[in-house]
Amino acid sequence: MIYTKFTLRKTIGQYFLTAGLVFLLFLFWAFFINKHYPAYPIPVFSIEGLVGCLLTVVLPITIIYQMVVNYRTITIDEQNKTISFKAFVIGTITTYDFDYFDGYIDTVKPTKMGMIKTIYLIKDNIVKYKINTLFYENFEELKKGLRPLNYLGFKKYTLGLSLKIVFGNPIL
Repeated sequence: MIYTKFTLRKTIGQYFLTAGLVFLLFLFWAFFINKHYPAYPIPVFSIEGLVGCLLTVVLPITIIYQMVVNYRTITIDEQNKTISFKAFVIGTITTYDFDYFDGYIDTVKPTKMGMIKTIYLIKDNIVKYKINTLFYENFEELKKGLRPLNYLGFKKYTLGLSLKIVFGNPIL
């Protein structure tokens, strides 16, 4: 069995996102629900209300999305040929047989922090999950665990590829 090992960046990121989410929910309560501070609840359709909604509604939704998409524990069982994903936010575990996936592609994304290697698990030509070096310290070990899957090749990272992945469009 191969278990994920998180990078320090991911661990710190989880705590900061969680703390930020709690703080933004407190601000929502303070500005829109609380009757004592400020002296009255702020009307939603004012400048302060719109900025407050952006900070306390839209930003938490973005944070929760990032936590659901990027913060998962991965377990690869090489003997049973299964891969399991445990979500950080809600704690649900989803397990797939290797046969479920069509295969995987890999890519390299250049960033200021260096090259980020990424594996995308593909089902029906659409990315189902991603595994990358930014979050997982034992990326190479995870990649070796995926050897029984069909390797669909290397794909050059482009803006077009990124948009296809984000919007769930076929990438092959």
